[in-house]
Amino acid sequence: MSQARRRGFDEIAFSGGEPSIRKDLPELVRYARTLGFKRVSITTNGRMFVYPEFTRRIIAAGLTGVSVSLHGPDPETHDRLTGVPGSFRQALAGLANLRKVAGEGSGRFDITSISILVPENLDRLRDTLVLAGSLGATLHVVQ
Repeated sequence: MSQARRRGFDEIAFSGGEPSIRKDLPELVRYARTLGFKRVSITTNGRMFVYPEFTRRIIAAGLTGVSVSLHGPDPETHDRLTGVPGSFRQALAGLANLRKVAGEGSGRFDITSISILVPENLDRLRDTLVLAGSLGATLHVVQ
């Protein structure tokens, strides 16, 4: 991170398997902000944001945006594609909690949704985009 900042980068995004399971993620976000990164975001399944304490900690550390996986407009589609029963409900509850906590601050906070497009959800893309917008997403990435 320090090398990237020295080279002039001012935005950083944490991704990978699932960055929110790292116990030190809030500290990494805070460190990125102390280095001078203006935008610090993560790509996530959104499920950890169900926990208010985690959400408050990471927002207070300086998180400025999230990209949340949303693979369908309903539990049947999303959960089937993630292979995790209840993941749709958790992602939506996490987004609602995230919006609430982020809304308590005064800074800009970006929500992006990401969908992997496969034959099982292709005909549900419009519904997924509409849902994402209703959840606060201002950008939708389709892969």
